[in-house]
Amino acid sequence: KEQKKRYKAYKKHQKKMAKAYKKHHKKHHHDDD
Repeated sequence: KEQKKRYKAYKKHQKKMAKAYKKHHKKHHHDDD
């Protein structure tokens, strides 16, 4: 029963992390371009 809720929260968290990761990477890759 709890799994679905957990999965949803996990997905949400993953999305947030992906966004932050992308942002972080952009910052660090500009001199690489």
